[in-house]
Amino acid sequence: MKKETRPALRTFEGSTLEKIEAYLVQTKEEIVLTKAENEILARYETALGILRGRRFPRTEQQCVKMLCRIFKISPRQARMDVNATQKIFGGVMQSNKAFKRHMASEWAVKAIETASKEGKIKEFINAIKLYAEVNGLDQDDPDVPDAENYRPSKYELHIHFKGETKPVTFDFNNLGNIEEAQFEEIVKTVEDMEIDEMEMRRILMDEHGEQEA
Repeated sequence: MKKETRPALRTFEGSTLEKIEAYLVQTKEEIVLTKAENEILARYETALGILRGRRFPRTEQQCVKMLCRIFKISPRQARMDVNATQKIFGGVMQSNKAFKRHMASEWAVKAIETASKEGKIKEFINAIKLYAEVNGLDQDDPDVPDAENYRPSKYELHIHFKGETKPVTFDFNNLGNIEEAQFEEIVKTVEDMEIDEMEMRRILMDEHGEQEA
């Protein structure tokens, strides 16, 4: 009886990630993974399953946490595994994006219907926002003027307290860039005039009507 000849194993020169990639796409069993490399591949395949999710796809951050819990690895290693998974299985994951978008859109529609029936205004608005984001409806048409450009970004509050009037200007476009000293100046202005939280809320209501601050 003639013995079956196995293809000769070849040594692989490259990183572990490159070796695993080559192992997955090989047509002949020329590359064999070590025990440690098989364990790494198991983490990658687990990460792929988590990210795709048959019913509920997970975010990268959720995937990192789950990998840490399942394999008892550090968050840093888990993040590296997620990145490697996306590199190796990128094509598969890309083709799955349309499905994810469709499912997210369906969930948003269900949320809109439920919130509408139950009269939950806040949840209804949030569900509509989610639907818009999923379907790209929140992206501005380049030919349409951005309404945000026509909204006032600076608001001047005229604070009336104990016979004294003092204006305080807030620029909402630059709140992230305001220096700490400027914040302190605003706080000091309020404190000097002895305005408590309830009084400030009343002032805001008087200035801008029944809107949330």
